[in-house]
Amino acid sequence: MALDGQQQLLSAHLQKADPAVFEIIENEKRRQKHFINLIPSENFTSQAVLDALGSVMQNKYSEGYPGARYYGGNEFIDQSERLCQHRALEAFDLDPKSWGVNVQALSGAPANLYVYSALMETHDRLMGLDLPHGGHLSHGYQTPTKKISFISKYFETLPYRLDESTGLIDYDKLEEMALVYRPKIIVAGASAYSRLIDYKRMREICDKANAYLLADAQSPDFHAYQSQVLANAKAFAKRLGEEKSKGGLGYSIVSGGTDNHLVLADLKPNGIDGGRVERVLELVGVAANKNTVPGDRSALVPGGLRMGTPAMTTRGFNEDDFVRVADVVDRAVAITCRLDKAARAAAKDKGEKSPGKLKLFLDHLGNGDNEPEIVQLRSEVEDWVGTYPLPWDSSK
Repeated sequence: MALDGQQQLLSAHLQKADPAVFEIIENEKRRQKHFINLIPSENFTSQAVLDALGSVMQNKYSEGYPGARYYGGNEFIDQSERLCQHRALEAFDLDPKSWGVNVQALSGAPANLYVYSALMETHDRLMGLDLPHGGHLSHGYQTPTKKISFISKYFETLPYRLDESTGLIDYDKLEEMALVYRPKIIVAGASAYSRLIDYKRMREICDKANAYLLADAQSPDFHAYQSQVLANAKAFAKRLGEEKSKGGLGYSIVSGGTDNHLVLADLKPNGIDGGRVERVLELVGVAANKNTVPGDRSALVPGGLRMGTPAMTTRGFNEDDFVRVADVVDRAVAITCRLDKAARAAAKDKGEKSPGKLKLFLDHLGNGDNEPEIVQLRSEVEDWVGTYPLPWDSSK
């Protein structure tokens, strides 16, 4: 009987085997359907990918590389990984006789580490875009007193930055620094930089400094989807950043616009920070992320908001939809500013020494159900976005 019970457990679908987890997943599915997803690094995967992730391949332990595993029985795991390697090289038009590829990285940070480890020795020098200026943690971010990124613990890092007057990469200063610092690698990449990178100039700087250039600069030309992502981002940035006298919303957009899939708004002129706005947006059904912007005094209190268009473009949003999204964001910012003033006043009445703490604001805000403006905006967003199907769900 014990073996029969084991077989029943193994053959049961999730809904029966673990109703609690099944319910959580269903709730996440509903959230994704009714949320405006503005996180630039997120998108919706295909049904085919979901099928593959839930396949019997999950049963196999495959430590090592194709043809050199530490366990037997990896014939078809090897076939799958080799196929992925072939497609990766093909995508970048690289000769497999001259190039290899590691396709095991789960995200950008370990992928960067793979490249660093292949080209550098411990304590070699690296330059990447500074985190508060749009760079990524894996570029080796550190403060004057602490190494924040694990990269900065293994390699010596020096950031390059933006020209704060333009919001663009200061290539002249980068070249000046590189010729003195002599890094082994210069990273031409970003996490929150909305302009095109001048790869030709970066290549010239690397040649002068005798450094490797790390870049994803050979992506295919824009096709229909990428063109729509860009058109949506430009419409979104224009609505947010255009002067109010010209019909815009008057926000400060870092660099004044965008050339790619993301928009970075500086909220400091609005008297608010990204952390507070991020939470209010979440409560009204919009996913975005707080982000550092040039001029921030601390990366722990980011003054900006990073937003992107890929996910909602996948769901069918066009330029007009993103104009409407900008208006939703604007309403959320106004709500946040009002609630922040109320939270600070309440904290002062209670004798708090630091009434501007984020925790006090979040405690005052709660889940937003007691704020009519939040409840109203949340309802509008859910009703609107719910009419757009998820890629793997044709139901309305």
